[in-house]
Amino acid sequence: MRHFVSIMIALTCFGVCSVYNVIIAENFEQLIRYHFGITTDIRVYIALLLIPCILLSWVPHLKYLAPFSTCANFLIMIGLIITFCYCFKDMPPISSRPLHTSIFLIPSFFGIAIFAIDAIGIVLPIENEMRYPSKMLGVCGVMNIAMTLVTILYGLIGFFGFARYGNDIKGSITLNPVSYTHLRAHETGRN
Repeated sequence: MRHFVSIMIALTCFGVCSVYNVIIAENFEQLIRYHFGITTDIRVYIALLLIPCILLSWVPHLKYLAPFSTCANFLIMIGLIITFCYCFKDMPPISSRPLHTSIFLIPSFFGIAIFAIDAIGIVLPIENEMRYPSKMLGVCGVMNIAMTLVTILYGLIGFFGFARYGNDIKGSITLNPVSYTHLRAHETGRN
């Protein structure tokens, strides 16, 4: 069972990281296409992301990643603020969106929710490296507080993202804050 659990955690981490790399590559592709007019295959961006991923995976102790994690958390907060600004800009009335969907889409929801909140591959190494591992769990433990905050943020982004974009929303909300072609046409029309 020990080997089975190790293999399943490795496969889960590989799958989740692969999806995140595709999302990041799609965002870079959109930014570079918008600002420089360069269109490149998404696989090129995924390959370029491989370099920092390999370098980060060579770090032997998590404490050396703490400054990078702090910087990433700061950038995530800025990204969330920008995302909320785009969500609230020109938002149609919430009453124009359906309140429910087909019951057959519930399994898809659970798959997405489990993917979004999957953290076992991160939690175990962090707990193993903590000075006081007992502070990880418990009602007011690090895990419960962090996952509560993450769940609230996912819920808010999901709700306001759907309220703003409806069924036209893409797999990642950052891929359609404002369609870049519409944004460019809007800026051209203003000038």
